[in-house]
Amino acid sequence: MNKKGLTIYGLLALIAGIVVIIVILLPIGKSIYEDKIQETYDKQIEDIISASRVFAGNNRNFIPQDGIVVNVGKLIDDGYLKPTRNQENRSTGKTNKVYEDPKGNDMRSYKVKIYKIDNQYKIELIECGTWTSKIKLSNYCN
Repeated sequence: MNKKGLTIYGLLALIAGIVVIIVILLPIGKSIYEDKIQETYDKQIEDIISASRVFAGNNRNFIPQDGIVVNVGKLIDDGYLKPTRNQENRSTGKTNKVYEDPKGNDMRSYKVKIYKIDNQYKIELIECGTWTSKIKLSNYCN
């Protein structure tokens, strides 16, 4: 007899093979995804610090000796930092500039302290809002 087709054992073996491949590839994919999110977040923090330096340079006469605290929203509103996207407020018709982290959380409330030490500006993230992912905020926030 020459039967063509798939037996139940063949089908189970095929499903088992697919499951094994998924079990092997899933952690690898998750790790790559988390690494990319961390890279994106690190780049955003670098952009915030860079924008803060430009802000400090342009406002050097207004920065007191003990420093000034500026939030990311002010850097965006004053044009020092580009928003990640614009969002239209349907009730008012206004467009809001939004700066989101890779997980979609708003970063406008993050606070940056700018102060001067030995004729150079030191920039510190002092408050990073509420962040609930595995992104390593301890590298940045006090």
